[in-house]
Amino acid sequence: MLCNDLQSTAEPIHFMADIRVQLSEQTRVLEARAEAAAGVAGELHDYCRRRADLEHEYSRALDKLARAAAQRHKDQKHKREQWPLTGAYACWQAALDNTRALSRDHAALAELYGGPLAARLQRAADDVLRLHRKCRDIVAERHEEVGAALAEAAAGGKAHAAAAAEWRAAALKLRHAHHARQALLAADTPRHKKIKALDKELEKRRTRHSEARAKALRARADYVLSLEAANATLQRYYLDDIADIMLCTEVGFEAMVGRAVRTASAAESARAHAVCAAAGALLAAADALDALADRQRFVAAHPAAFALPRPLAQVGDAPPAQDREMRELLEGAADERDDAADAAARDLAQRLAQLETSARSLRAECREAAKTLDAAEAELVRQMEGPDAAWDVSSLFGPGASPPAPAPPEDDAPRRDQEDYYLAKFRSYVSCAGRLARLESKAAAVRERLLGAGAAPATPRSPPSPRAAPPPAVADTSPRRSTTACPPCSRPACASSPPTA
Repeated sequence: MLCNDLQSTAEPIHFMADIRVQLSEQTRVLEARAEAAAGVAGELHDYCRRRADLEHEYSRALDKLARAAAQRHKDQKHKREQWPLTGAYACWQAALDNTRALSRDHAALAELYGGPLAARLQRAADDVLRLHRKCRDIVAERHEEVGAALAEAAAGGKAHAAAAAEWRAAALKLRHAHHARQALLAADTPRHKKIKALDKELEKRRTRHSEARAKALRARADYVLSLEAANATLQRYYLDDIADIMLCTEVGFEAMVGRAVRTASAAESARAHAVCAAAGALLAAADALDALADRQRFVAAHPAAFALPRPLAQVGDAPPAQDREMRELLEGAADERDDAADAAARDLAQRLAQLETSARSLRAECREAAKTLDAAEAELVRQMEGPDAAWDVSSLFGPGASPPAPAPPEDDAPRRDQEDYYLAKFRSYVSCAGRLARLESKAAAVRERLLGAGAAPATPRSPPSPRAAPPPAVADTSPRRSTTACPPCSRPACASSPPTA
């Protein structure tokens, strides 16, 4: 029993040593945690500062690019008077506006990263270290309180073990005295003097046992109370105090870092919206490209160069006026119609038939030339643009982005051959359309101005052969399209109504 009491007394001593080692380890890891939090905040501060430098540099480079382009345009204004008349000028202006806006956005990001964000993150790092230093005293106080509770429990355990040992020893002595008196009473001839002495000894042992028992009970009560207090102190410290201490050392740290990161996220999101708006402006400028509108705007801007000249006036009187003058001059001396006049009229009628036949044949040739020219133009545009994969940028951005593949070497020979073929077909079409216009104009003049009422009705033209509609790229971008073009070939020279004199 005594060995058990000694063993139970030694166990709290080892337990207290383990607790002290654990508390020392807590102090070390709490300090490491504070240094880690301050280190992360410091790295975020350094990132913001360096990011601000890069944003400033990029903003200055963009602003320099826009200013240089604008200054060059201003210096060469006399050479660029025709620029506003082209559709690509709007694309250039949109690109410059986008560059200026992007420069302002990156300058704002630089001010944000280098100003409030960096300062607040550095302050968060300083705050967490300062609070940790101030909380170390609180941690030390709590450790002292835990140590005091453990020491009190250990002292109570020692006192309880000593009192229990005394109680056990007094109980053994009391039992021994009681057994001696019982043995003496059981003897055949008990001696009264001896019994009296044993009774006195037994009463003495009872008194000492009672005192030892009272002392042991008080020590046991004190030990139980100190043990419960120590356990409550440990439970409070490990379950509540240590968590509160960690929160106290980092109070406001996560809030400040979170606000800084959310502000950076909001700024990046706003910049992304601005970039999307700028990209939309560029796309609108690209969609607004219209070669026909550019041509009309260019012609309207230079009326002196492109205004249609007045028709060449006929020298002398018109044919009806000349005929009327000659009739008045003859005064009936000759007939209005004779063989020579009839022969001239027949010759004009024959020439009219020849002109209409040639015009009909040439019109069909012009339609075929227009079809071939449309096909050649579509093929040339396709070769100029290149394959769609060369313009696809969807795989260059996003989580699974891949670096752009190097462009394969381009062979310009097929494109140059196609250019020559296209120009040859264009030359053929223009020549054919010009000859057709002259033939139709001559035929109209013979029919309306020379033969007059005696002319035969115009020979109906051969119906146009339907063909498939041109590709959208050709139909939308060809500068030769006109709202007055004929449906078969979509060329203005093949207009269904001949031009009047």
